[in-house]
Order: sequence, then structure tokens, then C-alpha cells
Amino acid sequence: MSNLFALIVEDDNDLAIIFAMALQEAGFETQIVRAGDTALMWLSSSTPDIVVLDLHLPRVSGDTILKEIRADARLAKTKVIITTADPRMAEMLDDKADLVLLKPVGFSQLRDLAARLGMTRLAVHLCRGFVAHWPRSGQAPHYAVLGARLLAGQDRPGEALVMLGRLGAHWPDHPEAVALTRQLQPPTNTA
Repeated sequence: MSNLFALIVEDDNDLAIIFAMALQEAGFETQIVRAGDTALMWLSSSTPDIVVLDLHLPRVSGDTILKEIRADARLAKTKVIITTADPRMAEMLDDKADLVLLKPVGFSQLRDLAARLGMTRLAVHLCRGFVAHWPRSGQAPHYAVLGARLLAGQDRPGEALVMLGRLGAHWPDHPEAVALTRQLQPPTNTA
């Protein structure tokens, strides 16, 4: 049983599931809560390693929850990742969170998540989860290419090619995916 715990405070069910799947694959136990008051109850009795926090929540806002986390010495080591569609709020809270992701969570944000938190494995799982569940989404090519690049950077080109192959079923001519696939394929002998 893992000793890492992530609390996901997100009222968008699809996004909450993506984060939960990725964090579980990265070795975290997860709990999804969809309302601010429920999040405060969880935080009063647990010490998560990571909190993924939406700002616009029912009953208690995410910025209020963030203030509570930062005021509680017991939660001093808890990493907080804010997810929001509100760029103004994101800018206001950027210095209080460990990372701010603007919705829809995109290519550069996942790259930043991996870089800032040292969680390349988490970013790869987020990418895999998104491509597996929403392969026809307009964001799928970005997630697949990001995941493939991260895998290739870890000297795992075979896994990168598998991810790009899954994308190819729905986006066969995506230019970035085609170019990266060519780069990762082993050279062929032309004798």
C-alpha cells in the first residue's frame, strides 16, 4: 500500500478522473472531492502530499481552501496544483501555489508540471489517460506528442512509438506525431 496521498478537489468529473488515474499510476492513493466544504473536511483529518485544486467550486471556493492549506503548519509540505479557467485568478494566486494550470490543461502546462514537480512519470500517465479516454479530442495530439517526447527523453522509444501509434488511429496525418514517429523509428537497412 502506498504512503503517498493526493486529494483532488475538482468539480469537473472528466478532469478529476484524469488526474486521479495519473496520480494512481504514479503511486499515489487518491481521493476525489467535488465541493469545497468536503475538501476542508478531508484536509482537517488528513495530510496529502499533493492537492489538485480547482478554484471555482460549490460551497467553498478554491482560493479559500488554498489559504487554509497555507495557514496550517501540518500541511506545510503539501504541494498545491491549482487548476482554473480564470487567468486573472491564476495570476493572483501563482505565488501561493506550487503550480497553476489553466484549463483546458494543455501541452505546455503538462510539460511545466513535469519539470517543476520532477514528476515526468505523472505527466506521461496524464498523457496516456487523456489519449486513451478522449482520442478524438482536439487536445489528444498535444498530449500524445508530449507523452512520446517525455518517454523518448527517458530512452523509452518503443513506448513512445506505441503512444504515437494509438494517436495515429484517430489522427493519422498529425504533422508533429508523424515527424516524431520518423525520428523514433530505428533506421532500416537498405542493402
